Amino acid sequence: MAGNNGSNNAPGDGWEIDDNLDDVQTRKDVPPGRWLTRVVGMEKKATKSGDKDYFNLCFEIIDCEKAEEEAVIGGKVWDIFNVNQAALWKLKALISACGFDATGSRIPNLTDCEVILDTFEDDYNGNKSIKTKRYKDPSKETWTGLHETRDASGATSSTDKAAGTDKAKAPAAPAKGPLAGKKLASNVKPPAGGAKKGDDEVEI
Repeated sequence: MAGNNGSNNAPGDGWEIDDNLDDVQTRKDVPPGRWLTRVVGMEKKATKSGDKDYFNLCFEIIDCEKAEEEAVIGGKVWDIFNVNQAALWKLKALISACGFDATGSRIPNLTDCEVILDTFEDDYNGNKSIKTKRYKDPSKETWTGLHETRDASGATSSTDKAAGTDKAKAPAAPAKGPLAGKKLASNVKPPAGGAKKGDDEVEI
């Protein structure tokens, strides 16, 4: 990247780059609403204090209910799911909505799972952000949107089947008690026939 004078530090008229910005879309703001989404990112991080973990998830909107909301499709919303006793209800609700057994102490990899969720505006110390709530399983709650349909049997639209996005979810590990437990899994889906303890689990 060089400016008109051949150096990396251009004069007041700016810089030239190898690519152009013609077809680059700006980030879509997701308003409060109800959406059909797909989990497109999930990562486990340590808190600043280092004594607990949390999960950072990214949901991509794949359908909406109203024509005036169509521009939001493709937008993304991020939310944090804390791993502590007071907040585990939120993580447990999401796991159930993704079609997994939300018991025991294993956290499955939720990437590529579809979930119906509501977004709302959260105001924390004057900082406003969009958060998620009311996680619903599309296989149990019918979704009829502008472009996508999910019925109560878990069937996807013909468009999705043709695109190969109709997925079967791996079974979760057998129940071992309340979700708040001794171990959490890293981002690895449990294998068919039950999960094994090993390198894919970490102490919290």
